[in-house]
Amino acid sequence: MSSEERPEVSFYLFPHLKEFLVADMRRQVPGRPALLSISWQEVLDNTFHREVEQGLSTLLREGEAFPLANLITLPARVEEVVREAGLRAMLRRLGIPAEGPGVPRIGVFLIAGQVVTARGEALTRALEELVGHLSPSGFQREALHALERMLQQEREVLHRLEREHLQRALLGQAPGFYTLWQKPPQQG
Repeated sequence: MSSEERPEVSFYLFPHLKEFLVADMRRQVPGRPALLSISWQEVLDNTFHREVEQGLSTLLREGEAFPLANLITLPARVEEVVREAGLRAMLRRLGIPAEGPGVPRIGVFLIAGQVVTARGEALTRALEELVGHLSPSGFQREALHALERMLQQEREVLHRLEREHLQRALLGQAPGFYTLWQKPPQQG
């Protein structure tokens, strides 16, 4: 990746953690480059919630011309509203404008799926790819260690959630699961 393509600010998001990692490589900003661990509580504030509410309100009112088409595409557009408001909130937390000439190149990495379940050499390669654009190498190592720590936390949460879900299923408390001696729920 050339220096023109490298993100200046990289967000590393873990779906089940209460914090995320930011590698802020903007050298023109005092105190940077920096590796920051930020709590979602600091980001998903009242401003974020207001933006989401306004966006959803607009979506619901847009579909007057084609109401069914509006409803059919609503889930994807809701996701877009939440994602955009979330990115603006993360940028706001770092003091970065969401639009205009001061916006740095941004990378957003969602750490989920195969990265979380990977082990050994495959995991090492995946993590090195995630931080490969960071320099100097000491900063890269620090980011790698932070990602490994957070990845382990993500695995632990997922494992706990799996156990809880299995336990609810065995007790007949999980929707969609029933034991052989239990009458399945009736449809319709």
